[in-house]
Order: sequence, then structure tokens, then C-alpha cells
Amino acid sequence: MSVDIIRITPDFWERLRVLRLEMLQDTPHAYGQSLDQSRAFFDEEWRYRAQFLSQPGNLGLAAVERDTGTWVGTMSFLTESVDRGIVATVYVAPRHRGTDLASRLLDGLLEWARANTNLSAVHLLVHEDNPRARAFYRAYGFSETGITQPYVLNPLEREIEMVFSLTSRTR
Repeated sequence: MSVDIIRITPDFWERLRVLRLEMLQDTPHAYGQSLDQSRAFFDEEWRYRAQFLSQPGNLGLAAVERDTGTWVGTMSFLTESVDRGIVATVYVAPRHRGTDLASRLLDGLLEWARANTNLSAVHLLVHEDNPRARAFYRAYGFSETGITQPYVLNPLEREIEMVFSLTSRTR
């Protein structure tokens, strides 16, 4: 099944909501929000989120099945400050896992970050109990920094910081 990678624009707020709820149901520990919290958001919050991904310094990508128009993945790049950018909101639907879709999304984000920022590296946080994601990032070229922080939904759990050099051309 062919999948296109598109940029998320404000017009896509409803599709963003549907995918976010799917993500939270599938992998509740991967995101800093609960399914119930997200279900309670009004339309204005979803419009804001789609708009936020379109602001300068940010990029939201969606993976869309060409035949059905179904959103089956997403990944975002957010500029936190002039010297720090993060990869966030990473998701690939179960039926597309094991394909190159996550790499295609990450390639697109990193190419964009190289071309549109002055950053030398990007960071991300991954839940300590998500070995599949940690292995993917390591294989891609991310390394653990040794920095951890409490997971926002349960401070007894940890998120692990990983970093990728944008000056490296290994990917």
C-alpha cells in the first residue's frame, strides 16, 4: 500500500485529532497526555495544535495512505529555543510497523531541520518502557545522553533523552 508524506496544515485539524486519539489508544505511554484528556479537548484545541505545527520553526508530517486517505503515521519537529529542537509526536500505525515509514518520516524531519534551522543536533524523549522505539532511534543514529526526566503522567516512570547530530551525514 502506497503512503505519501504530507505537511500538516491548519486545515487538517480534524484528521490530526482522529490520529492523536488512535495513537493514545495504541501506545498510551508514548505521549505526555492521556486518552481521556485528549478526548475532552474542544475543537479549538485541535485547531490550535494543527496551527502550531505550521508556525515557523515547527514541522508536522503525516503519513497518508494514497488509496484510502487514511492517516497512518505522524512525526513532528518543534523548535524549543534558538539552540534546541526536538522530535515529538512519533507514531506509525501497527499495520505499517516494520516498513520504512518511520524512517521516511524521520528523514523528512531531519532534512527539514538541516535546511530550516541553525541547529547542530535534535533531541527527543522516549519512555523507558518503549524498547521498540529506543532500538529504532539507536539504529537510526541517535544516542542516549544520560539525561532522564520524570514521565509527566507518572513521575515514578522515566523518559530518556536521546540526541542526533544534524551535522552527521550518516542518515
